[in-house]
Amino acid sequence: MSKNTQKDERIRQSYIQEVDKVAYNMEQIWGVNGLEKLANKELVEKFNNAKKKMNIAIRDRVEPVLFSKAANNLKKGYLALDKAVRLDGHKPPTGDVWKAVSKEGKEFYIVKNELEKDIVFEKIGGGIIYALEEIACILETLHEVNECKKIFRKASVEKFDCIDIDGRKVKVTGHDKDIKYHEPFDDIPPWIEE
Repeated sequence: MSKNTQKDERIRQSYIQEVDKVAYNMEQIWGVNGLEKLANKELVEKFNNAKKKMNIAIRDRVEPVLFSKAANNLKKGYLALDKAVRLDGHKPPTGDVWKAVSKEGKEFYIVKNELEKDIVFEKIGGGIIYALEEIACILETLHEVNECKKIFRKASVEKFDCIDIDGRKVKVTGHDKDIKYHEPFDDIPPWIEE
C-alpha cells in the first residue's frame, strides 16, 4: 500500500468514525431506527438514499473528496431527521413506564409509544410490554364492555370471563340466554394451507 493509499484510507476511516458518532448519538436519543419511524416518508427516503451512497462510497473506497461528501451528507441527514421530528412535536423516548399487575399476579408494562418499548425492555430486562396504541386496539374489540362504560361512566372492569373449551380459554360475553363465544383465531392462514 502506497503512502497516498494509506493516507486516503485514514481519511476515509476518520469520516466513517464521524458518521458513526452522529448515528450513535441519534440512536441514544431516539432508539434504533426511531427517527426513521417518526419522520415523513419523503425525508426518510432522502435519508436512506444518503445511507446507500455512503455504503457505496465505503464499498468502492472512493477518493477522499467524494467520500467526505457522502459522509457529510449522511451526517446532515441524521440532523435533518432529528430537527424534522422535533418540529413535528415528537419528543425523545424517556423510558417512562407504568406497571400493572393482574389479580393472578401477571405483570404488564405499559408505555406511551412504540419507541419506548426498546428502552423499557432493556431497562426491565424483558416482560410483556404494550404501547398505548396497542391497548386501544385491544379495547376496541370489547364492544359490549365499551358500551357499558359509555352508560356507566364510573364502572370498573373487575373480571373478564373466559371459559375452557377444549383446553383453551375463550372470551365470553352476553347473558346466559344469549351468550356469545369469541374464540381465538385458530384458522390456518391461506399461505400455509396445502
